[in-house]
Amino acid sequence: MHARRICSTRNCSISPDLPCPKRRNPTRPRPCVNPLLTSEPYGPRELCGDSMRLIDRIVGRIGIRGSPAPLRARALAIAPLVAVAGWLVFEQPGFLIAAFLLPAVLAVGIYGSHRDTAAADTDNVTGLVRRDTLERSLDLALARARAEGLVTAALVVELDEFKSLQERFGRIGVDQLLDAVSRRFSSAVRGVDCWARLDGPTFGLALSPTTPLNDEDLARLAERLLAALTEPIRVSGVDLRPAISIGAARSDVTESETGASLLQGATLAQISAAKSGPGQLVQYSPVLRDRIAARYRFAEDLREALRTDRIVAVFQPQIALEDARLTGVEALARWRTSDQEIALPASFLPAAKESGLMPALGQRILEQALRALRTWDAQGLHVPTVAVNLSTTELSDPTLAARVVGALETEGLSPDRLTVEVLETVMTDGSDPRVSLNLARLADMGCLLDLDDFGTGSSSITTVRRLPIRRIKIDRTFVRDLDREPEQEPMLQAILTMADRLGLVTLAEGVETEAERSALARLGCAQMQGFLLTRPMMMEDMTTWLRTRPPSGEETVRDVG
Repeated sequence: MHARRICSTRNCSISPDLPCPKRRNPTRPRPCVNPLLTSEPYGPRELCGDSMRLIDRIVGRIGIRGSPAPLRARALAIAPLVAVAGWLVFEQPGFLIAAFLLPAVLAVGIYGSHRDTAAADTDNVTGLVRRDTLERSLDLALARARAEGLVTAALVVELDEFKSLQERFGRIGVDQLLDAVSRRFSSAVRGVDCWARLDGPTFGLALSPTTPLNDEDLARLAERLLAALTEPIRVSGVDLRPAISIGAARSDVTESETGASLLQGATLAQISAAKSGPGQLVQYSPVLRDRIAARYRFAEDLREALRTDRIVAVFQPQIALEDARLTGVEALARWRTSDQEIALPASFLPAAKESGLMPALGQRILEQALRALRTWDAQGLHVPTVAVNLSTTELSDPTLAARVVGALETEGLSPDRLTVEVLETVMTDGSDPRVSLNLARLADMGCLLDLDDFGTGSSSITTVRRLPIRRIKIDRTFVRDLDREPEQEPMLQAILTMADRLGLVTLAEGVETEAERSALARLGCAQMQGFLLTRPMMMEDMTTWLRTRPPSGEETVRDVG
């Protein structure tokens, strides 16, 4: 689309809300449109030739039908014959006939070429232009903005939860939704602005250069787009109110030289908006740019850490409260940074998830945990099981069971030596059936299943019983200050009673004081884990702890980590 405003010879009859370019800068006149054409329902794109609607109507009125290429060939074949016949029979009139035919031939040829190009540049679902055309429009808008001191902007708008919509309604239903959404979007902006479908559920908008254009203007535009979707859209007999996330980038903020870079800025802002939740607008800024650049650098450092074996497993023991018998160890991920500092999971797991590194990281910890278990077996240091945490991404992987089997076979261990810990929030989400399927497969193999951070989600008895959960790990929030906050005790007692009646083992996480340990033992909790025993340890320190710990009796705090 040609990103410029069009006015009539006297006033801005097409875009009356915009100042007339001829009045603003008389020394640089703009192409004008015959006022008679403005009586037809055509906008600037049709009048400029960027849309074929006006051309289609004119060609239809003069009776041209069918494919332009054959028409052009027939016209070219007939034109010389008519010209010769006109010369022989009518002498001079033959030249007149040929003079009228040849422009007609050229018109048909141009029309056909234009239609072929337009079809290639148009999305066949929504009728909007594609990415390349949008970027060219932004190039023109940027050039005009620089020349005249104006501001242009790009918006990227994406439908949220598109994957679930595809699974629910299929391609035909989703195409209906996209077409309806594109019509709603088009009605919310000016005729001089250009929408495009970028890919999948993502739309792009090029704003015609104007001044002023600030954050508040873009916020109002975002509100109009959100308002355009308040009325439900009927898809396959279901009323939908699709949610969107919006990113915007202004030319005066990004200092972009090309339309592609301006669009990239809006894309980065949209990605940030999607993480903030539905219906959010994020505008590109240098702060956002620096934050994204830092995040990408961090992700690259994490990839390098995986390549150089600097993602390591540390181990924390779990014991029975009754006799201090070792019941297992939990393997936790740590990052040994280049300056030999140890980074905790909270500092790098979000980046691993965002950059798609969770499967590789989880596999690394699984392999190290099983290797440590085999090493302790070889040294006569019996550890019943080792527990590893699996993320939602890993639990959704159809190859998970095969990878776990391969890791167990490599170390020569039986499946019941491995405990898989699953967050309660993963179990209650239920959005991905592959999670339940993989957990069932692991349980069928003989692996043990723990429900981690119990009490932080909304598990029901049905949720707990849906899979062969062996043990629930009670979250630290129910344990902290148990001796000083009497109101904690009834809630903890209810959890322990429910677990006992369901035949589940209970383990309290984050036990740090002797008073907490005593209260848990009195209430009937079976096992514990926490700093009261020891902090998480590297494998060498864990080996020393196993060798030197008393066989039974009370444990003491050992600060080795």
